[in-house]
Amino acid sequence: MRHLAIAIALLCAFDASAEQLTPDERATLRNACGADIREHCAGILPGGGRLARCIRETSVRFSPDCKTTMSTIAASRPQQQQ
Repeated sequence: MRHLAIAIALLCAFDASAEQLTPDERATLRNACGADIREHCAGILPGGGRLARCIRETSVRFSPDCKTTMSTIAASRPQQQQ
């Protein structure tokens, strides 16, 4: 469950549609970014946008692999209607 929360927070942090993530995309995000989130957002509990906010605020320090993965998955998501 925590892994799903991480994947959702990652995509919410970058305005992608987390509800449409495939299991493969969730696994890819977890593998590419899990260590970065544990390092830079340690102690932040998911919920209320806290984890997404931490990811937005600290993502500049994330690994190149994580940044590339987030960008690739976010770009593949349909644009949300405003």
